[in-house]
Amino acid sequence: MVLVCSMGITVQSYAVEDMPTAESILWSVAQKKNLKESYDIYLAQFPEGKFANLARAAANKIQAEQLSKEENAAWTVLQNSEDSIAMQKFIDKYPKGAHVALAKIRMANIHKVAEYKPGQSFKGCVMCPEMVIVPAGSFTMGEGNNAHRVNFLAPFVIGKKEVTQKEWVAIMGGNPSKFKDCDENCPVDNVSWNDAQEFIKRLNVKTGKTYRLPSEAEWEYACRAGVQQEYCGSNEADGVAWYGVYSAADKKITRASRTVATKKANAWGLFDMSGNVAEWTEDGYHQSFDGAPADGTAWKGDGRGYVLRGGSWEGNLTQVRAAYRDLDGPSNRDVTYGFRIARKFP
Repeated sequence: MVLVCSMGITVQSYAVEDMPTAESILWSVAQKKNLKESYDIYLAQFPEGKFANLARAAANKIQAEQLSKEENAAWTVLQNSEDSIAMQKFIDKYPKGAHVALAKIRMANIHKVAEYKPGQSFKGCVMCPEMVIVPAGSFTMGEGNNAHRVNFLAPFVIGKKEVTQKEWVAIMGGNPSKFKDCDENCPVDNVSWNDAQEFIKRLNVKTGKTYRLPSEAEWEYACRAGVQQEYCGSNEADGVAWYGVYSAADKKITRASRTVATKKANAWGLFDMSGNVAEWTEDGYHQSFDGAPADGTAWKGDGRGYVLRGGSWEGNLTQVRAAYRDLDGPSNRDVTYGFRIARKFP
């Protein structure tokens, strides 16, 4: 190429060998637009052209970036879905995608959930407590003017029984219970909210699971088991609860907790939700449910008081009702305090 000046005007002039070709012009256009479609047009015209390899690499990179954006957007919508058909379509569409491994795990979990039935119990490992599957659903939590609607989008699991002294000793070594002369399948008692958290922490280390205390909403939902009854599993306390030391027919029995699962279970196979030992939940105490989470997750408080549910062997009929709530400080222990555990399913 040479520059020719004529009458003060500079113009470009090309030697024959430097003349722009149709291929180079099309390549220049493709580079400026930097769109997959532009590179595809170039390749359609010059599949074996001078810039063909560069064009293919550029087009593939743009396609991969577009696919990644589409995949990310699709996964954001789908990641918590229980729709196995939609999940399989995602896997088929993005077989090498960044989220396909998570999608396959989610798919396996969906199938696993489908294999179980509400109220079915299982153990996740040899050392794991027996758990019961609680189905997704909604219910009205509380009663009267202090009530709100809670919706569980996914199932969860909760302890079939209160944590026993045997289970506590297996994880913690010692036994804090006052009623050690009760058999090893009596609930652990005399434990604080902090004690329960330490037990769960050590249990998770030993089992590799992610147990926790149930939220207050999970506790009441599991207690009611799809039925609005006065107590957890019945409208009559005597059949489902150790309470009031104990019932009219059992007044002569010594004041103490009793072996778990010796009263009737509720509709989902959970024992002692009413009575025996009052159970710690994850929630901080709030007097009203105004502002409580609608999804059933734990509601944090100021750290000074945590919720106890279910009442105990010492409680009266009011205190073992499904809607009754109590509280105490996180470090406070009592011979009527115990707990059960929960976790996400599966």
